[in-house]
Order: sequence, then C-alpha cells, then structure tokens
Amino acid sequence: MQGDRLHLLSVVFNLLDNALKYSPGEPSIQIELNGDDKNVELSIKDNGIGIATEYQPKVFEKFFRVPAGDTHNTKGYGLGLSYVAHVVEKHKGDNIH
Repeated sequence: MQGDRLHLLSVVFNLLDNALKYSPGEPSIQIELNGDDKNVELSIKDNGIGIATEYQPKVFEKFFRVPAGDTHNTKGYGLGLSYVAHVVEKHKGDNIH
C-alpha cells in the first residue's frame, strides 16, 4: 500500500482515541486489518455509547458534534472524524461508516 504514513497513522489514532473516549468503564476495542493486492480494510469496533442513527450521516462533517445531553462530557471541536474522512478520501478510500 502506498500512502502518506503520517496521515494514515493519524486516522488510526483518531479512531482509537474516539473509541477510548466514548467507551464507559473498561473499553473493549476490536481492530481488524484485512487486504489483498488492491484493497486494505481497517475495522475498529468498540463497546462505546454509539451514535444515534439520525446523526450517523453527519459525523464526518467538519465541526459536527452529536448533541450529548448527559450522555458524555467529552470535549472537542468536531474535527477528528472529518479529518479521518478527508484522509481516507484523498487515499481513494470509501465506505466510511
């Protein structure tokens, strides 16, 4: 695979950081990396609070933050997942969800 090492590592860091920040108690995170001669697929699953279906299409938009109510008190600017989507797109990736 050819790509920008710094940005691709930052993608993984951002996804793992979110998994840790939004997992109550002791986090459980599963990471899978699969690929062939043409494609690489990274999957990260966690036991976090999840994202309501209505907000899932928006989480990759710049500055979007899921309205938290009293679900969590994690601070941020809503840039992490938009950055992830941008880097994946620039590397000709797809199926971000």
